[in-house]
Amino acid sequence: MRPILLALIGLSLSTFSLPAQVAKNTKLLGSWSKGSGYRYNDCWGYTAPNGKEYALVGLRTGFSVLDISNPSKPIERAYFKGLTSSWRDIKTYGHYAYVVTEARGQGMWIIDLKDADKPKLVATWGATTYRNAHNIAMDMDRGHAWLVGTNKGAMVLDVKSNPTNPKWIATYRSPYLHDVSIQHGIAHGADIYGNNYRILDVSKLPTIKQLGIIRTSGTRYAHQTWPTWDDNYCAVTNESANGPVGIYDIRNKAKPKLISTYRAGTSKSIPHNVQILDRLMHASYYTEGYRLVDLSNPTKPVEVGYYDTWSGASGGYNGSWGEYGGFPSGIALASDRSRGLFIIKPTATTTQYGTGTAGSLGKTPETHSFGAAWLGNTNFRIDLRNGLPKSAGVLLVGSKPASLNISGFMINVSLTAPGFFLMSRPSDAKGEAAQALPIPNDSKLKGIVLNTQWVVLDKAGKIGFSSSRGMRFELFSL
Repeated sequence: MRPILLALIGLSLSTFSLPAQVAKNTKLLGSWSKGSGYRYNDCWGYTAPNGKEYALVGLRTGFSVLDISNPSKPIERAYFKGLTSSWRDIKTYGHYAYVVTEARGQGMWIIDLKDADKPKLVATWGATTYRNAHNIAMDMDRGHAWLVGTNKGAMVLDVKSNPTNPKWIATYRSPYLHDVSIQHGIAHGADIYGNNYRILDVSKLPTIKQLGIIRTSGTRYAHQTWPTWDDNYCAVTNESANGPVGIYDIRNKAKPKLISTYRAGTSKSIPHNVQILDRLMHASYYTEGYRLVDLSNPTKPVEVGYYDTWSGASGGYNGSWGEYGGFPSGIALASDRSRGLFIIKPTATTTQYGTGTAGSLGKTPETHSFGAAWLGNTNFRIDLRNGLPKSAGVLLVGSKPASLNISGFMINVSLTAPGFFLMSRPSDAKGEAAQALPIPNDSKLKGIVLNTQWVVLDKAGKIGFSSSRGMRFELFSL
């Protein structure tokens, strides 16, 4: 790969005043606050079918929906005033946002984002069913919302069958789970008071079976979890001074094993929440701000970027509460408890662009990075998901994007620009493939931007192929 990459060498304003901030490999695109006297908690994101991106922000007194299609000038499209609480949490399913709070008696708000420029509160669920909820998690595979930290336990609701009036289908009562992440029939629970990470089989609800348990790496407060897409590893935060983010090998679900830890800042710093996407861990770290960590080698976490939203001293619970990194644009959100929302573009994240071509069963292949393209990352690769199983796959890589429509078949990488090349990899039984693309540690490569796309042989696709959207990323130094 070195000669190919070397050959390619030849080829923001915010809405409130900011002091100088400490940053690395990140650019502040914009920011937002509702005004003096407001306090903030968690945040999440929503991408509309037309591609517009929205920030969903929890406040002590309510919930805001922001249009961030122009990140330098966020527009508040709606504010829903609620009961006062320091805790609000948001997740989405379909075109609905689900908002919970520790405020007693408010229940779960259901916000319709079908027209996200005009959001509507269409229902409140459970105001008399449970007292309060600390958090909400979403099982995207099954369409189940988990209300955690309630007086009834962790309550599982079916939001897929009826998004505005979900049915309560299961409960995990003991021990108390402070937070949980769910995918592929497995729930990853943070047993905060026992300081344990619990792995649960939730594939046959209402039965919930514990598969494994491990005491977490910090001295106390197992706070939150997030697994990698392949279900091989999981990050667990310990919400205490010098509490690490532990990385656990969970390939054997019965015997989770700590393999590494990550700490940001000083011995006083406290981690809060994490989200792992494409082996990049987005972390809210209170006074250490927003942190981005490469887990392409989970035994050696590498910090690849940060933006410190808090200008004060390290330690305590000021600063960044929540984060979100799931936008196709590669933008990340960080919510600061006293200062509002920060809209950030890390160098390490990728940008999805163009449109793909659907294949069998209406599925459109997806291109994902595996880690970040920092100089010297020998573990970097480009992954295929959602392709036709056991079929021929081709990865296109080039210096320029394209938007070529051949009878409905979309090509998003220029086939004629200098530096274009392709590599073939068959998909496996899951319709997945991986192409290694190790990045040499050569400063001459810094700043090169590459465009990629997977093409899959698929008779159900246009002209016999399906294809992913384009994905753009930059080579950068640490």
